[in-house]
Amino acid sequence: MNHKISKKLKALVLASMASVIGLGITGCDDEIDKSNRFTFKAELISTHLQNNPDKFSSFTSILSKAKLGNKSSGSILKTLSTYGSYTCFAPTNEAIDAFLAQEYEKYLNGENTGITDPSIEFLSDSMATVIAKNHIIEMGYKTIDISSGAFPGNTMSGRFTTVFWDNDEVTGQVYIMLNNSARIIAQDLEMENGYIQVIDGVLNPSNKLLPELIGSHNSFSLFHEAIMLTGLDALLSQFEIDPEYDGTAESTARLASESNSKAPYPKYNNKRFTVLVEPDELYKSLGYETIDDIIALANKWYTTTKTGAPITDEIRNDYTHRDNPLNQYVAYHIIDRQLKYSSSTSPGGFIMENYVNEGYSSLVNLNQSFDSYEYYETMMPNTMIKVT
Repeated sequence: MNHKISKKLKALVLASMASVIGLGITGCDDEIDKSNRFTFKAELISTHLQNNPDKFSSFTSILSKAKLGNKSSGSILKTLSTYGSYTCFAPTNEAIDAFLAQEYEKYLNGENTGITDPSIEFLSDSMATVIAKNHIIEMGYKTIDISSGAFPGNTMSGRFTTVFWDNDEVTGQVYIMLNNSARIIAQDLEMENGYIQVIDGVLNPSNKLLPELIGSHNSFSLFHEAIMLTGLDALLSQFEIDPEYDGTAESTARLASESNSKAPYPKYNNKRFTVLVEPDELYKSLGYETIDDIIALANKWYTTTKTGAPITDEIRNDYTHRDNPLNQYVAYHIIDRQLKYSSSTSPGGFIMENYVNEGYSSLVNLNQSFDSYEYYETMMPNTMIKVT
């Protein structure tokens, strides 16, 4: 009797399971409940720009025209379609329209701006490349990564993007101004391959070289006058070593550690300088009020030529002579490489560009546990500066 009941219970259970399975199979033909479905929403920088034409159609057009290098057919837009890490300063359509109209007006007034028509469709590929490269850093940075008044990495054009914090007088809101030409209006939009910083203007970095840049600051007037008197402005105006260089050729050198690997090829081939400028305030605090006072100071400190011979009156009166005391004095303040200084950490120090671009957490290329030092050769022959 118990055996028969047991068999009936088993049959009932099997029938119930078949019924449930049948319902499940039937349910496959019905519409699936999507309420709990996980959807991957991350975008690449390029797709986000393309998916928002009301904001970025003009910038997308510029990126599609822009080329990576003189010998490369790939566009910068395609680069932003790849996995990697980038910072993209994306100007809105209104910002680009205003920029093109402004540059076109300058062109009509005789300036060589490269913008010969205010319409985006008539923008040349070369100008598109210049504009695009000013807006891309090949490393993803958020605004919290800003140090020492600039984004850590260079743009594709080899320039730093400077940062200034200011208040909106109307709303009282704090905003970030880039290169004194555009402010971030939507920050740190995280994409699969980096970050987008939406800006309300086009970043048009200054084309000023060091002599003009130093001269544009009233607080450096005495040192600037010394640069111009010595003719060292010509040295500091050197920029392009090879205008055709674009960093796309392959290096034939081999890495010592890997016989099958080629050595990295430099991205840039430009001349760089660092000038240690003494402000007027410092001079005047020490009693040096005029350029004649600076000349007298140089004559006191520098009494021989680079060969050790006494300085003659002829050399002393020729400020452009490399043995002239004022010339030696200014040249000792010039280093033939680009060094960026960070005061945002303690202690501060010069930043090594590749050290930052590789994404290390510390921006200062100095050991923090003890006093480190480095020697840099200056443009005054046979002299060095010790940096601790």
